[in-house]
Order: sequence, then structure tokens, then C-alpha cells
Amino acid sequence: MSETTPKTIAVIGCGLGGASFASSLLTLFADTDVVLTVFDQGRGPGGRSSTRDGLHDHGCQFIRGDVATLISDWVSEGKLQEWQPKTAAQQQRTKFFGFPTEDDSVFYPTTGGMTGLVHSLCKDIESSGKATIKTSTHVLGVERSQHDQYIVKSECGIRAIHDIPDSERPDASEPDVNGPFDYVIFTDPSTTTLGSWMRASASNPSETFVEKVKSRIPVRVPLFTVVVSVFDEDDNILKSIGDDKIEALTFDEAKTCWFAAFNGSKPGLSKSTTWIIISTPSFAVDEVERVPMQTPEGEFIPQDKNYLITGPCKIMAD
Repeated sequence: MSETTPKTIAVIGCGLGGASFASSLLTLFADTDVVLTVFDQGRGPGGRSSTRDGLHDHGCQFIRGDVATLISDWVSEGKLQEWQPKTAAQQQRTKFFGFPTEDDSVFYPTTGGMTGLVHSLCKDIESSGKATIKTSTHVLGVERSQHDQYIVKSECGIRAIHDIPDSERPDASEPDVNGPFDYVIFTDPSTTTLGSWMRASASNPSETFVEKVKSRIPVRVPLFTVVVSVFDEDDNILKSIGDDKIEALTFDEAKTCWFAAFNGSKPGLSKSTTWIIISTPSFAVDEVERVPMQTPEGEFIPQDKNYLITGPCKIMAD
């Protein structure tokens, strides 16, 4: 990228991938005229690193030190802290999910749950004066403009939120036109996987683009997250496990649960009697096939709370 030519860049998605990309790019080209616009469909940034109520992580649970080159920078900047929960001594650590090998560390944001890291990166991005973050914005498509640049078309507000039933959405209006941009960066491979409905910041790009992504990222892993809050503090096995014995578990060859964490053991979170349980991918696939989340026509089906409580929540908690 020429240091003398201004470059405008659109980043689609403001989860951990999009936020860390944008932050790194602004640092790398701090002395140039690079200008970024970051689009995210969610009500706020976070993506699959989101935390509800500042306490309950319902996606990513921590960051593994053996897979992120930015860990040392984030730790020195006070964004992350090592998490050392008590685990069962006989528990064999898994290599893909849960804790890595004994020699590696895992890290957690120092404030605000997993979303706290994304929010901290977003503050850096916006303080640069070279970037704008647009949330509640769904990218409908990207078109080539004159001079080999790109136009990003989007819809905003309620129509952009993925979990609003189609019957409650306002009628579509003319899309917003953003740009032109010299580059468009897609940070969410989910844009290629679910057809007309998806929890992703952008609709499907061209078929050629989709096939290229699928050749590199052939699998999307669905997961269920269950929050178990313990209210009886005097007589409950979950509380005694969390306080006195075990604060995190991984399950080998399990059919239902993959990982569980006592949330009060994480840095930056208040001591709470809350466990977060993550399902196995196979359990999630079976549940989504049994109780689909979209109609044959592609309309989103909100999940009934009674089903969630009596179905996957109860099965995983048991």
C-alpha cells in the first residue's frame, strides 16, 4: 500500500477477528491516510465472543495462548490476563477445544467478559480518528464501482438484527450505499454457509467467492451454550464444586457436553455461582435438525423458551 495514496477499507464483521484485524491494520499503517469502516450486524460488537449482562459468555470462553500472536501485546496493554482455574487432576486435556497442553496458557479479558476484549479494541480503533464502527448494520451486497473500487450496500436498525422474526420487520427500504472502498475484508466465514438466513454481518457474496472460502474452511461448528445459575447458596453441589474443588472441565468422548467453566473463577468477573456449559458439535447438529431454526422458505424461527429450558438446557445441565 502506497504511503502517499489514501486507502479506504471496509471490514465486514466486528467480532474478535474483525476488531483485531482493524486494530492491527491501523497500527501497521499509522502514518498513512488509511481510513476504515467496520460493519457489524449485531446490536453491539462482539460476534461469537459476546457476553450477556457483562457476565455470561455465550460463545468463545477464553483465548488460547498457543493460537494468537497478539496475546503478549494484549497482556502488556492490560486487555487480557492469564486464567488458571482449578481442574480435575485426572482430566486429560484436549487439543482442539477446552484447555491446550500443560505447557500452554489460556487468557481472559480483564473486564466485561469476552466481549470486553472486543470493546477495548474498538476503543482503540475509534480513538485513531481513522475509523468508523457501524453496528446494527447488515451488509446486503458488494458491487464493483468505477476505478476498480467497491460499493457496500447495507440495511440498518431492526431489519439488520438476525433474531427479529420476519413478520415483525419493517418493510424494506432502499439500501444504504457506502463507499467507494479500495478493499473489502470479510471476517466471518458464516457468510457462505446458511443461504437466506444466517447470524452473520453480510449476505452471501458471489458463488465463486463462496466456493473459495469453503475450500479453505469446509466446516462450520455449531454449539449450544447453557448458563446454570445457582440460587441456593447453602446446599448445592454446583456451588461446592466451583468454590472448593473444580472450576473448569473438559469431557473426553462425551456425546452431549464438551466444556464447562465456573464463571466466578475468570479474571474480570464477579464471584458468581454460575456455570457455563458448552455442547459438543454433534449434539448441536442433532438438535438443530430436530428443531430447525428456519422454515423451508428460509424465515427465521425464534426458539421457544420452554423448548430451550426443557430441551437442550435440561439435557446438558443434567
